Amino acid sequence: MAKKTVLFNYFEANLIPVIPEMTDEEAIAAHGTAKWDMHELIELIMLHRHTFPLAVAIGDGHCDFELDSCSHDTTANIYGFQLSRLGNYNIPSIKRLGGIPENIDLDDDEFIGYFNSFLYDASFQSFMIQSNKYGLSIKQIEHYLTLLRFAHNNQMSVTETYPCKVSLALIADPAKFQRAMNARYYRQIAIRSSNVIEDAALSNENSTLSDVRRSLLRLTGVNIKLEVSVGSGNPTASLNENELRSILHQFGELPETERPKIEVTIKEDDESNVEVINLVEPRLCDTIRVEMEPRKSIGHEFLYTEMKKLYLDNRRSDIARILGDFTP
Repeated sequence: MAKKTVLFNYFEANLIPVIPEMTDEEAIAAHGTAKWDMHELIELIMLHRHTFPLAVAIGDGHCDFELDSCSHDTTANIYGFQLSRLGNYNIPSIKRLGGIPENIDLDDDEFIGYFNSFLYDASFQSFMIQSNKYGLSIKQIEHYLTLLRFAHNNQMSVTETYPCKVSLALIADPAKFQRAMNARYYRQIAIRSSNVIEDAALSNENSTLSDVRRSLLRLTGVNIKLEVSVGSGNPTASLNENELRSILHQFGELPETERPKIEVTIKEDDESNVEVINLVEPRLCDTIRVEMEPRKSIGHEFLYTEMKKLYLDNRRSDIARILGDFTP
């Protein structure tokens, strides 16, 4: 069976006032933002799922809320649901080996569906959103949630001085840099940078990064992507720890605007899983490894159950540390 990695990123949702002739930054500076608590909207959808307006046109397709996906773990106060991107362009074909491709004929009310699973922790107003390159983008999700919120406000007769749109912000984890520094095993390091000739990040004459810069100058290049990794045979093999920590230390001392993009693949100890840490944007994320049978898809209920277990066992304490506010 094929193995697939399903990525979930962590977000918090903010409400940004929409004010004519003002940019988002100007509106935030003038009126601030507020965290968005989605649980009332989800509860309304669960109660009136067949009458609440859920399907919305987005771009050249539609977005829909999957009616049978909604659930609530009342003990953990975590909701689960699934959104779909529905398309009727660039439809794939069915083909047998050695045969002729056959078109998939869709009725006017039929679409090809691509799905994103969501978990929402109402206690911290935080989202876990499945990444799916064929599904909805974050901008599309923000647009859809904004329209759902408008529909909810209309139904509940809620008025606002200025209408507010939903903005999803990745939850960053500042502790990841220290975890990278303290790792026991370094499996890989990847360095990417543009305009390296002028890059202050590579100007230290006695560093590994400056060695890379000098090599690039001799080749008269301006962009670089360097990856160094250990072999896959030994799970406890590691790159030179002292050299890696020296590079990370150099990175930490640079101004944020002058840092190259560095990703480090680590194992914290013998029993832990391999983790990739993006030091420029140390976002909070988790992955689920799934064995997939041919001609089968991954069900939302499975993803919800597995991700919820992983979250409660390993990640909710991080969310509490980063976000702080707890709503029972």
